[in-house]
Amino acid sequence: DLPTSINAISNDFCSGQDGKLTIKTTKLGTSYSLWKDGKQVVDPIIGNGGDVQFSVSKLVNTGLTTFEIKASSLTCNTLSISQNISVNKVSLPGIASVTDGKNCQAGAITLAASGAPATGGYRWYGSKDSTEPIAGQISEKFVTPVLNKTKTYYVSSTNSLGCEGDRKEVTAEIINYDNAIITLADSLTLTSNYDAGNQWYFEGKAIDGATGKTLKPEKTGVYKVKINTSSDCSTSAERAYTVNAVKKVEIPATITGLDESLPSHVTVYPNPTRDVLSIAVKSSNEVNAKLFTVLGVSLYDQPLEGTSVKKGSFNMQEQSEGIYILIIQDGSNIYKTRIIKKR
Repeated sequence: DLPTSINAISNDFCSGQDGKLTIKTTKLGTSYSLWKDGKQVVDPIIGNGGDVQFSVSKLVNTGLTTFEIKASSLTCNTLSISQNISVNKVSLPGIASVTDGKNCQAGAITLAASGAPATGGYRWYGSKDSTEPIAGQISEKFVTPVLNKTKTYYVSSTNSLGCEGDRKEVTAEIINYDNAIITLADSLTLTSNYDAGNQWYFEGKAIDGATGKTLKPEKTGVYKVKINTSSDCSTSAERAYTVNAVKKVEIPATITGLDESLPSHVTVYPNPTRDVLSIAVKSSNEVNAKLFTVLGVSLYDQPLEGTSVKKGSFNMQEQSEGIYILIIQDGSNIYKTRIIKKR
């Protein structure tokens, strides 16, 4: 005896999944077979009184495919009934595009993706081989935690069946650099910690041509240096500077009459020197120091700073080996001494 009807069901499935066509409550002693385009495509299954399944993954392409199910008598193969049923194989969703992100120094970065179906979503991963997506991140945008260095993330899309497509790489780039610093080199010179890319400002306005590592301020006020560390990032620093009104010592073109001995309240060290020459003067007066070549060419000129002891220094590292003349003005007193520069 044949069943009076065939109760078959199918569910949509994704590429790569095992698609099944189920026949419910089969009849004992009945042969069930699956046909496509007039040809039998799988071996028949004998009914067992329960449900039986045909695997159809390899029999269909993406989209709808219609099969014919036949139920035949084992004793009389001319007796049969049939029913048509369609199976839907859904293609895996994909990521259409990704948007990398970048940040100047440490911080959180927003990454983005597009292409998921309207009824689907996204999954974000911390690495290419992660087995679990980042919890709670199912939208097209993902904000990273605070990063100290560049990190690569991965994103995939899902459809309404929960099927997941291939992952795409997304980069969160951290651009690290040193913060700008202005130092006072010799009381008369502002120095940037960057060798190149500097632009100096006075009271918020760029100083024309002031793009070097150093700047000699001419006015009292706030100076700033800005450095573009990349096409996207910059760093800047500010420093207030006061022009000291100490009267400068006038020196003739040729210096004569040197006194090698200095009074006890004046200390100059080390002499000979290879790099930094330090000066200290115990005095309540305004004190100024100036360094010359033996031909009278001025190299440095700066006021010494302090309360009871006035201090300052000259960086002579780049000066040539030889003899130099140091002039110290302590109020109305002027002291001269010879400085020896060595390599």
